[in-house]
Amino acid sequence: MSRIRLLISILLFSAVVSAQNYGVAFYHNFKASEYGGHNRSFDIECDSLGHVYVANFEGLLIYDGVNWRMTHTPDISRITSLYKSHDGRIWFGGCNVLGVCHPTADSVEVKFLYGDKIPQRDKIRFGEIELMYERNGEIHFITDDDMAYTFHNQQVVCNGTASSIVELTRLISNSRNKTRFTIPDSHLTITSQIGEGIKITAPDGSIISTLTTANGLCSNSITDIAYDGKGTIWGTTDNGIFAISASPVYSRYGVDEGLKGQITCLLENDNTLYVGTLLGLYRLKDNRLHRMEGIEQACWQMTKSEQGSLLIATADGIFECKNDVLRQITKRHALSIYVKPDGKFISGELDGVYLNDLNGNSDIIDSKTKNVCKITLIPGTDKYRYISLDNPDSNVLFSYTDEKNNTWTTRDDGSGLTCKNIPKNLKKWLTPFDELSIQAMYIKDDVAWIGGAFGLYRMNLDIATQTSPYRPKAYIRNFSVDHGNLAFEIASDKLDIVGKTMYSYRLNDDDAWSTWDDDQKINSANMAVGDYELTVRVKDANGDIVESTTIKFSIPEPWYWSWYSLLLYLACGMLGVYGLSLWRMNRIRQQNEQLEKIVNARTKELKEAHAQLVRKEKEATAGKLTKGLIDRILNPMNYINNFSHLTLGLLKDLAGDITDATDKAAKEDDVQDAIDDAEDIMSMMQQNLEKIEQHGLSTTRILKAMEEMLKERQGKIEPTDIASICQQTTDMLKKYYAEDINGLNINIEWNKPEYPIVADVNAEQLEKVISSMLSNSVYALKKKKSAKPTIRLAIIPPSGTEPPAIIIWDNGIGIEESSIDKIFDPFFTTKPTAEAPGVGLYLARQIIEDFGGKVSVRSVKDEWTEFTIQLP
Repeated sequence: MSRIRLLISILLFSAVVSAQNYGVAFYHNFKASEYGGHNRSFDIECDSLGHVYVANFEGLLIYDGVNWRMTHTPDISRITSLYKSHDGRIWFGGCNVLGVCHPTADSVEVKFLYGDKIPQRDKIRFGEIELMYERNGEIHFITDDDMAYTFHNQQVVCNGTASSIVELTRLISNSRNKTRFTIPDSHLTITSQIGEGIKITAPDGSIISTLTTANGLCSNSITDIAYDGKGTIWGTTDNGIFAISASPVYSRYGVDEGLKGQITCLLENDNTLYVGTLLGLYRLKDNRLHRMEGIEQACWQMTKSEQGSLLIATADGIFECKNDVLRQITKRHALSIYVKPDGKFISGELDGVYLNDLNGNSDIIDSKTKNVCKITLIPGTDKYRYISLDNPDSNVLFSYTDEKNNTWTTRDDGSGLTCKNIPKNLKKWLTPFDELSIQAMYIKDDVAWIGGAFGLYRMNLDIATQTSPYRPKAYIRNFSVDHGNLAFEIASDKLDIVGKTMYSYRLNDDDAWSTWDDDQKINSANMAVGDYELTVRVKDANGDIVESTTIKFSIPEPWYWSWYSLLLYLACGMLGVYGLSLWRMNRIRQQNEQLEKIVNARTKELKEAHAQLVRKEKEATAGKLTKGLIDRILNPMNYINNFSHLTLGLLKDLAGDITDATDKAAKEDDVQDAIDDAEDIMSMMQQNLEKIEQHGLSTTRILKAMEEMLKERQGKIEPTDIASICQQTTDMLKKYYAEDINGLNINIEWNKPEYPIVADVNAEQLEKVISSMLSNSVYALKKKKSAKPTIRLAIIPPSGTEPPAIIIWDNGIGIEESSIDKIFDPFFTTKPTAEAPGVGLYLARQIIEDFGGKVSVRSVKDEWTEFTIQLP
């Protein structure tokens, strides 16, 4: 029924539409550089699986919907004739060459049956094959010297001259008339003649379209044409291969038909289609676009006057077209026109809105609104709405209302033409316009004219509504799996000349489909071992989606991972290691022999230099430590010596007092004074012993500090959350110094970050450093006793290339400017000797530097002190 409706539509179409203005069918030229053969071809055939076969000057060409493949004959001669037998095989032949193609969904097997380099018994030679045909299940062919042959029992048999075989006369005549055929679906007749290109004829005999080199066809010298049964006409010429869309729905006009410039507006008047472009005004006549002299600039809008003439808004002003004669009414740059019922018209122009009449009289009615690109009447009023290009909120997108009051619209960029109130079947035919930016549209008598930068397209809506486009089939071509590398190609049996075909695939039913892409060649490397089910699908230019049959395949475990391969690898590895070891040992022995003399000669010198270097290092280290150590130990030792000396003297005095007291007691004198003196001496001795003990303890602390300095710090450095360490140290400080913190009302400011801040440190050693500095802050606040004693602990997060840092600040006694450069020296301290050995800050800096960081200090005497610990 669809074919009957299509035939009726075509008959009606040919009756009501001028054949001269049908347009040019869409086509595509294949150049020799594209298909990889000679310019000249002689014959062409198509099979049902989407393959195209071409008899080329260089050999047999096959197109599978993805690639062109050239097969040369054994004796490197040309192919001149093709024939499709009833079983779907494609026979081909040339000069003394005969072969057959066996097409499958995956590929085409080409087999040569006869030729100079193919062994045959009772071989005969024949000329170039002009035509081939099938009779009684056998292939027959006729050569250029009018000889008839049969391929029988794998042999070529000569039957004499073709003209002498009477029963072949009609068959030969029909076979040679391959440049004329009728398309079954549309009943359009396609004819070609040498030098005249392609003609498409309607069933009533009228010529609908002609395609020649004037329209861009690769050549007028057409040698053969074939229909693939899917809407495409294929042809061969002496200058390439072409494919033409046989659809009666689409045709087009372009530069070859006289059109120049981007189309901006379309309108029909007096049975003539007028086309406005950026380069002037055109009218369609005799299937060509003719430029109308007088308008040299852009045409922006066309409309009909109340008198029936055509009004055109252009960059040169407003023109009237009547009986194909142009008359200029105004000279100002006009963008839009609106005709009033009284015959006058409003024009939107660059400098405002004007009221005009056909006599050229103009009055400005709105000077504030400029660059008016659209004028519409406000419903129910006598007022007008002006849409300006200067108004960013105005909607100036493409919109067209046809004679049936259907509104056609596009997306913001002008692409995606659509209409809500059209049949569903028609929407498929609109899909090829999805990627085109449409600027103008006009519909009359179910024929749509669509224009833009792409040219002028003609679309028969009636035929499109009553027919459905061919639904393509999807095929997997050239499938191969090699060592986990998958390669295949996706093909459609339909060549979309209007629009674009897209492809997608998946490797298993539960996998997601790949994104739609126009790439037909798929490669997937290093696939995992397992079973797969490959399915491909095709979306043609009309939006129809079809899937192919599934190909099941497996990726086996590679042989090089088998147990015997692994055993071989192990054996080879062991042999390799053994051989490498022998080579290495031999090489080392040779090197040792060469270096032995040098080593012996330099050994003594190196030992002496090393010993001297070690000695100097030890002396330097010992000197620096000893200097500080002597200063620190000498002071308490002086106290110990002095108080010891004083205590010895007091002991002598005490002994004397005891003797005096004894003598006085013997004499019965008053012994109270002697006892008082003894008590004073004992008190002084007690004080001296306390001092001795105190300075002895100081000496012990100094020695222990020295021991701590010399101790090796080998703790593990690893990524650590320094915020947690600061929290633990703060908690310990509050607990250990609770009495001082509460007594002095010390405010400890510490806000733990919301997220971990990580640095490469040793947690235990970093805790000692922070604890030591916080203890110093408490000491400084105790000494100052300020009104608002504060300790501030903060962490600066890493930023860019800057590492994290810890800030410890207090408003205690501060540090003298003269001492600030010495506080990190060993055994230097601003505290009394009895309170600190002076190695805390020295050890803190050493620990941080071992991490790869550094410590710095800033201070103002009697105001504040701030230590900054920069971590790696």
